[in-house]
Amino acid sequence: MNWANTRPYMNPELIMPYCPDCEYKYPRNIEQCPVCATPLVDTLDEEASYVCDECKEPVAKNAQSCANCGTVFVEDLRCLLHPDTPSHGICVVCGQHLCPKCADRQTRRYFCEHDAQEEIQPDAEEDKEKSTVKDWEAVLYQRYLKQEGVDSRIFDEEHNRHLINGSDQFPGIKLIAPFGGKKQVVRILMEREIEGEVVLFQCERCSAISGTSNPVCPNCGR
Repeated sequence: MNWANTRPYMNPELIMPYCPDCEYKYPRNIEQCPVCATPLVDTLDEEASYVCDECKEPVAKNAQSCANCGTVFVEDLRCLLHPDTPSHGICVVCGQHLCPKCADRQTRRYFCEHDAQEEIQPDAEEDKEKSTVKDWEAVLYQRYLKQEGVDSRIFDEEHNRHLINGSDQFPGIKLIAPFGGKKQVVRILMEREIEGEVVLFQCERCSAISGTSNPVCPNCGR
């Protein structure tokens, strides 16, 4: 189970395929690139590349949002603080879903209020992860989940605490995993005899984080 498994309708106004040879951005359902005559239909579904209409960076075919600027491409994501309002962007630092009222856009990228003052340098995320990951127990648990096909990320107190729904306290948290994979994660931890609440679950729809006991997201009800 991973975050990419939720694949709602993609808005064609925001994301379009481009020709793999000449990079001309073309509308769907055409058989040949009008610029270089490259055949397109046979490779459209499986191999076509896409670009974000906001920042022009390449994105994966089934991406829900742009990893570079945070622009949302799908219609059913919801704002964390306003669950009845569609999300227009995702904070590039912490992943919080943002409506226009909540978003702080800097250099055409989406930030939440908590992270708006942070300056993110190119290629800084990988270096940051390498330099700050000291909880090897969390790394071990993350490896266990990965072996079973579950994506997760290490809990970051500074950047993830404000995403937790309500005022619940969760001492000892190591990882955040997708809400939809909760049953599988619980099973893996039980089989490994890992006790205590070490994994929280993030709603794929609104980005709220909650504990194991919630059958549905307490923030948006999905």
